[in-house]
Amino acid sequence: MIDRRSPGSDYLNRDLPKVGSQRPYKALLWGAVGFCTALPESGYRAGPEIDLGYEIHRAIVSNETPAIYSFLNIRYAAPPLDTLRFAPPAAPTTNRSAVLDGADDIICPQTSPAWLDTAVEFIQGVSFVNVTPIDYSKAAVPALTPGTTEDCLFLDVRVSETVFNARKTGKGAPVVVWIHGGGYIQGYKSQEGSGRGLILASEQYNETGIVYVAINYRLGLFGWSSGPTFGAQGQANLGLLDQHFALDWIQKYIHFFGGDPTRITVLAESAGSGSVLAHLTSYAGGRGPLPFSKAILQSPWMLPFPDRRQQENLFQSVLRAANVTSFDALQRASSQVLMEANNVIGTRAPYGTFAFGPVIDGSTGYLPGPPGILLQEGRFHSSVQPMVSYNLNEGILFASPFVTNSSAFEAFIVDLFPESLSATVDRIATTLYPPPTPNGTANANSALGYATQPERVAAAFGDLVIRCNAMYLLNAYPQNSYAYRFGVPPGWHSNDEPYTFYEADSSSSSKLDPKVAQALQGYLTRFAVHGDPNAVGLPPFRPYDRTTATVQELDRTYIGPLKSDISALVCKRWLEAWKTGGHRLD
Repeated sequence: MIDRRSPGSDYLNRDLPKVGSQRPYKALLWGAVGFCTALPESGYRAGPEIDLGYEIHRAIVSNETPAIYSFLNIRYAAPPLDTLRFAPPAAPTTNRSAVLDGADDIICPQTSPAWLDTAVEFIQGVSFVNVTPIDYSKAAVPALTPGTTEDCLFLDVRVSETVFNARKTGKGAPVVVWIHGGGYIQGYKSQEGSGRGLILASEQYNETGIVYVAINYRLGLFGWSSGPTFGAQGQANLGLLDQHFALDWIQKYIHFFGGDPTRITVLAESAGSGSVLAHLTSYAGGRGPLPFSKAILQSPWMLPFPDRRQQENLFQSVLRAANVTSFDALQRASSQVLMEANNVIGTRAPYGTFAFGPVIDGSTGYLPGPPGILLQEGRFHSSVQPMVSYNLNEGILFASPFVTNSSAFEAFIVDLFPESLSATVDRIATTLYPPPTPNGTANANSALGYATQPERVAAAFGDLVIRCNAMYLLNAYPQNSYAYRFGVPPGWHSNDEPYTFYEADSSSSSKLDPKVAQALQGYLTRFAVHGDPNAVGLPPFRPYDRTTATVQELDRTYIGPLKSDISALVCKRWLEAWKTGGHRLD
């Protein structure tokens, strides 16, 4: 039995420490409509310069003590244009003509599915009863997101004045690298904030701070095109290769900023976290160690992979949207043409999907199989220490309100796994997720965890796409791994991001529970620095134990150990679906 009077209760009632002043920022969930930029505000001044050899960068310095140095928009790869479009990232060329301060944020081309507007309305309580299902393949395509550019392979480095000034006197501070989410079609390095709250937390709960890095990577058709026609001349999974290239850059250059290249932790959410899952299983665990030693995977999001036929169909749709007929013509087309084509494809994605994403690229490719299967088979990079999390209600954002009966639910399963055996579909639809009672209010539904067909979809989607990924990871790394559930209501997907980027005196953080936020940031930074999230002043956080399946709960009323609500049987059955119908290559 879990004692809910554990130290978590005392923690929630304690007085909060002062964490200093900070500038406000706007933290938006990746699913929100709109974007923000992290531009310098008044109270900032020019700071020290760093000579990287190929470029010289000057920091923007915050008006506080100790100050935070922000080295913004550092090019880590050559512009992915012309012959480098649809090609792996390459080293940047030398540009020493000016000292760069990176004041204007750089954002990769974006798009957002039209169904997301419906999803936001649905989870906010709008009724879709008797509403005719929307054909999203014919959705109106909005204007392009302003200020985006195909030349977007840049990263930000932020570090406290204290850590920066000590860069020549020791081995350096631990490094935390943020990989944003966004369904592989939207998001950018500073969308959720500056990382300043994590830097402050690292100084509060550790004897040393951290160096914070955030990266861009190619999105949509620019980073995730695939298929036989495309693959004859282009490279699949470019977004993954961009991320890996950025991490290699960090290993090479982070000492200039006071960071320790041997202590790099990747921190990622949603699609970014799914990307980390792919890195952990890249080349089936071969080709040397990864360029990071620890990984924090928040809501590791990964849909079933399209087969080669589906990949080809998508690429042909890209060609039609760009009004070209060949790879060569697509590679020569203007950025404007490609951004508009990307917007068409992304806007009209089927409900719950984002059109683009990682694919299995062959037995010798970067991603040779579904990560869940590779983890089960022991073919992964075992030297990395993981922490993984999931939210209370992951699936509801992706659950179509137009699924109103069991036939539609079974069609949803078949759409996810078109090659799966009918017995597998039947088992999922009748045994794992039996239909709710018709009136939607019977006591029997409480045991199921859902009372409506959309909630049934949410339960299945959340397990398949996120929660079971967390379990596969924890089972593969049984030693010294950690797991937590973010239980602050409503617990939707990405609701934890503002807590990760919490800043105590920011107006955008005013509606958050500060004690939960500071506990989360303390756990994250302690893990990054020490490999152990425990610290004086924080509720104890036990390592994950497969026998008891205990995770740490983070809620407004309780922070402490909790029996995981992820079903081992459910995840076993989903893995069978992956094996029979989720990763066919032909």
